[in-house]
Amino acid sequence: MATKNPRINVTVSADVMEILTLHAKKKSQSLSRVAGDFIRYAMESQEDIALARLANHDDVADMKTYPHQDAWG
Repeated sequence: MATKNPRINVTVSADVMEILTLHAKKKSQSLSRVAGDFIRYAMESQEDIALARLANHDDVADMKTYPHQDAWG
C-alpha cells in the first residue's frame, strides 16, 4: 500500500511492542497509527515542559506587575 506520509523504522523492546499492539487492537487502529500518536504526544509533552521552564525562568520575584485592568483596559 503506497502512502504519502514519511516512514521511519523504530526498534522497540518486546514489552513496548506488546503494549502498542494491545492499544492498537483496543482502538481498532493500525500499529503504525498508535505508535505515531504516542510519538506525537511525547513531542507535545516535551514542548509543554520547555515552555513551562521558559515561563518559570521569566517569573522572578521582583518583576514589576500590572493589574489586569491596566494591562488589558
